[in-house]
Amino acid sequence: MISGKILRQDGRIWECGLLLTGSGAVIPRGRNEEDLGQYDVARVVQFASGCLMFMRTDLFATGRLRNDWQAYPPVAYDDADLAMQVRYNLGEYVWFWPEVKIVHHSALQRNVVLDHNAYQDSRAVFLHKWGALFKRDCAGWTPVSRMAADVAIRLEGPETASTVI
Repeated sequence: MISGKILRQDGRIWECGLLLTGSGAVIPRGRNEEDLGQYDVARVVQFASGCLMFMRTDLFATGRLRNDWQAYPPVAYDDADLAMQVRYNLGEYVWFWPEVKIVHHSALQRNVVLDHNAYQDSRAVFLHKWGALFKRDCAGWTPVSRMAADVAIRLEGPETASTVI
């Protein structure tokens, strides 16, 4: 699976791949930063936003991707579920590829109010399905775990790094 650089209408970064914390919270790499090339290196990320993801069609032919995305309220985490299936059911990686770019007209950027309860319901469905993986030793999540810990230290302080996968 491949994603790319998702930009806001004003040119700032919307996200450059997504990371998940141990609680299932989403950390978008680069959110609202000016695009100065700081994310112009291809790397493995935990998941990709549904607005920009590419997959080889043969991955669907394996029969090992379950189409249970309907279990999620239509606001979030269905893309994370697909990425987790690609990684853990198929043994493939999710890559951020910076040369691939789009401008995203997200509801959040348009100040559309999203249903917070529906978002939390989606997160609960995701954690019910994948939460056991978040309890594993962080060493099992490299290289993503180190990247997520770096983000947590920057955003929340060094004490949170051990809780980030």
